[in-house]
Amino acid sequence: MEFVSCLSTLKNIKYSFINSTPKIQTIQAILYNIFQKTGYSGNILYPINSLDKELTYYKLSEANFIEDDAEATPWSCFEVLEEICKFFGWSCVDYGPDLYLIDYETIMNSASLHKWRKIINSTSSEIV
Repeated sequence: MEFVSCLSTLKNIKYSFINSTPKIQTIQAILYNIFQKTGYSGNILYPINSLDKELTYYKLSEANFIEDDAEATPWSCFEVLEEICKFFGWSCVDYGPDLYLIDYETIMNSASLHKWRKIINSTSSEIV
């Protein structure tokens, strides 16, 4: 028997658009869409201290997640997650049942304890 983390599973799943065609979506909606595909049921948490706004404020076009080849091959969900993490300077860690988007720079430079925001669905989140 072999156990596979949800992050490893994302490498085998091609990104599919939230609607039938690529549109400009919030990063929170994109992240929620990615993890819905794996059947992931844990919490997705990101640090409040590293962002000025919630993830529903930041938007990008899903057309960015398609290769420029003749077949217009979609990226893997892992590649999409990786690019989002690069933009924010995050690392992604699954710990227990939860998935943390960690900002090590904020951790190293902050004397206060961190607050986390949990993604509930594609449009709402809560502080935990």
